[in-house]
Amino acid sequence: MKQLFDSEYVKPEENFRVIQDSNPTKSAALKEALNRYEESLKKESKILGYHLKDHKKKIEQDESEIHREKEVKVNKQKQFK
Repeated sequence: MKQLFDSEYVKPEENFRVIQDSNPTKSAALKEALNRYEESLKKESKILGYHLKDHKKKIEQDESEIHREKEVKVNKQKQFK
């Protein structure tokens, strides 16, 4: 019967293969990765902002075109009465 606590198990704190949170290399890599992620979020937000501005501009152009077409229709109806 196998024991519940195997003697080959080493706690992560005691395992030399596990990089600890206090390790300066790990904390520097984590900080650099976080900075890269935040920069990518800023770029993505900026791109989406431009996309939304373009979308809003197209909607406004469509609304003005619809308004212009209605005005033309009303003017034609008045002209032929």
